[in-house]
Amino acid sequence: MEEILWQKRTGVAVPHLTFASSSSVYGLNTKIPFAETDLLDRPANFYGATKLMDEIIALTYFNLWNISSVGLRFFTVYGPWGRPDMSPFIFTQRIAKGQYLTIFDEGKMLRDFTYVDDVVLGIQAAMQYRRCEGGFQPFNLGNNQPLLVSELVRYIELELNKTAKVKYAVSHGEMPVTYASIDLAKQQLGYSPTTSLQQGIKQFVAWYQWWEAHPANEKFYNRGGNFTTVGGSSCLGRPVIMTTWFFSRNDPQRPNVATRRDSKYISSWYSSVKKLGLCGVVFHDHLDGRATEFASVTMEIVYVDLNSYRSRSLNDVRFFVYRDYLARKKIQPPKVFMTDGADVVVVQDPFRHASSEECLYIGGIKPNPNRNNKWIKSKLQQIKLRTVKPRAGLLDTQSYDDILDFDTVNAGVIGGSISVVERLLDHITAMLDTIEPGYNANMGVVNLVVWRLFPKQAVRNGPPLVSRFFQYETGRADVVFIHK
Repeated sequence: MEEILWQKRTGVAVPHLTFASSSSVYGLNTKIPFAETDLLDRPANFYGATKLMDEIIALTYFNLWNISSVGLRFFTVYGPWGRPDMSPFIFTQRIAKGQYLTIFDEGKMLRDFTYVDDVVLGIQAAMQYRRCEGGFQPFNLGNNQPLLVSELVRYIELELNKTAKVKYAVSHGEMPVTYASIDLAKQQLGYSPTTSLQQGIKQFVAWYQWWEAHPANEKFYNRGGNFTTVGGSSCLGRPVIMTTWFFSRNDPQRPNVATRRDSKYISSWYSSVKKLGLCGVVFHDHLDGRATEFASVTMEIVYVDLNSYRSRSLNDVRFFVYRDYLARKKIQPPKVFMTDGADVVVVQDPFRHASSEECLYIGGIKPNPNRNNKWIKSKLQQIKLRTVKPRAGLLDTQSYDDILDFDTVNAGVIGGSISVVERLLDHITAMLDTIEPGYNANMGVVNLVVWRLFPKQAVRNGPPLVSRFFQYETGRADVVFIHK
């Protein structure tokens, strides 16, 4: 909704909004089935309270700016590619693997399980809905057939031909029942769900067995699962500049944790990106409640659980974080720059210069050729010695004479079109996966991958996209980044 406000401020017409609410707004309501006209004054948990606030804000948007909206109250939606933290997925996975699953209140809670295909038809109809008088209109999208959670378990057992191992617990903050009246949605939207829980679980379990049989799916499906984001609502589909601000692990180049913890650590980067009106993404492992202080409609602050990335150095882990973040984006940025945070200032909009869809843009100038060859050779020799899973072809480290004559590239400023960046990140992370995880290998790996993956003419390493190493020359027309 913050995006809507931003659009209004910029003069863009926003006649109508459809957004996701939840059955949780009904909370501890004892009147069943739940109807859109019910009094909502007994939230059962904070999630339900926040969804109720969404609806109040939607009504306020109409009162202030005449923006009509529809809020869809979803009732326990499940199906293929559903969230892995929801009970159908958790129960299916644990029963299949012979693990214990926890069921609250002896499985006597009632849930109005609604199959995803039915919900999608309701969403499509709601997006076409317009009331002549405008305002805010909620709709229940449920199945109108609440069943015991124990029934869900029984249907999964039947499809898997396995018996669940169950531990019971007392719920806290859970709604005892969800039961949707769908009379209004039928009348206004033509909504009419047709999938029973038994039919839906049959299709869901079939999908789960396919997914489990293909190991590559798990890697893709879990990408981005450990991210929590705040802000950046106006940056959907716009170019972004990304950086990291981690200090839960040792940084081989910046061992002073106290310095890295201070917000001044990335203040110059942050201020310069904001001043130019660019979209930024800051990945962090420590901001917690302070994230909202840094977030805005053009600045996304993303918390990352680094425990999911083994014991990699902070310089190496950033490439895995970038890769996973971009892979999970439903609307990807067309162009991306990845930069250091502590020692980079953005002077001009870099995307004006990064015009080619096929080129890789690297902020740098040619260093001393003698030092260049010696320095990169030492980096390549180090990763050769620490490679534990040798690979042939592009990632071969046994011979690297083919790249010693190229200019050294620095990973501190690098970017291009989304296709180029994703291709680069896939190869960098694949290379890093072959090396001891605790070693700081990114500089050697970046040079190896860049010069083997891209033809020399496709690598733009210099003017007009320049980062002036150790020189704060903001007056030059060809300076886009100040680095160090």
